[in-house]
Amino acid sequence: MANLGKFSAAKAMKSVKVKFRIAYYTEWGQSLVVCGSEPTLGSWNVKKGLKLSPVHQGDELIWSGTIAVPSEFSSEYSYYVVDDAKN
Repeated sequence: MANLGKFSAAKAMKSVKVKFRIAYYTEWGQSLVVCGSEPTLGSWNVKKGLKLSPVHQGDELIWSGTIAVPSEFSSEYSYYVVDDAKN
């Protein structure tokens, strides 16, 4: 587990997009997943979490992913380093 966070979306909008972004170097065969307390983020089941995609930006490896959520959405979440089977 790399990080623990919490977010709440603005109430004025009907839905919002939440983008997760973290700089993190993995080893060959590893990926990052965001997993959280709400079903949209897997209900703390890493295998159901949001798998992030890597992009090199200069010397950094940036992992990111986006989800659409209702405007009153609130969730705790963590980043996990996983293998191809999300273990």
